[in-house]
Amino acid sequence: DAVIVMAGTVAVAEWLASRGVRCLFIGGDAGQTGIPVLAASSPDMFRAATRRLLEIGHHSILAPFCGRTEKFVDNCRAAIVETAVAHGVDRNCVQVVDTPYSSPDVVLNLLRKHWPKHRPDALMFVDWREFVAADAFLRANGIEIPRDVSVVVLSHNASMEWHIPPITHFELPVRRLARMAARWVSGGKVPVAGPGGKVIVPGRWVEAGSIGERRGHS
Repeated sequence: DAVIVMAGTVAVAEWLASRGVRCLFIGGDAGQTGIPVLAASSPDMFRAATRRLLEIGHHSILAPFCGRTEKFVDNCRAAIVETAVAHGVDRNCVQVVDTPYSSPDVVLNLLRKHWPKHRPDALMFVDWREFVAADAFLRANGIEIPRDVSVVVLSHNASMEWHIPPITHFELPVRRLARMAARWVSGGKVPVAGPGGKVIVPGRWVEAGSIGERRGHS
């Protein structure tokens, strides 16, 4: 009589809502169905990451998006560009490039195409899989983290602990999310939702060895 969906989509939300099923999303997009969503805000995390990279002297930040919805990319692009403008730097110092498809080859080809054009000193990725493909490109071209390029991955993955150097990321409050979902299952309510029915649960910035200062670099 209740369903919890991890990283749900609008299609799933509409299907459940049309059948009157009591539902909660943890992450994802429930569209206009009114289904509550517990989630971190990717645009907010990109704002924080962009701000930090600019503060330590980066001047060419590239954010590749592969296989993401147009709405998601547009929201994240706006957050990244707005942060650059608010920081008083040329908006062209941050670039968001995207493709509607996602696979290791797609990530590699995107970097092969855009790397010579932008010569980034920092990369920001949504998730670990995209970074793994990108890391193959970096190693093949002798580009070292963080000597030549800094890296931030939004979502945490246990495999990050095996990468040298460790990757800077955001850590989601998993226990808090679980408690909120448990209260909802037992008949309680989620906290007051914001626009679109989302309850934003902030991620925690975890700065590791994959970013380095660029002050004084040409």
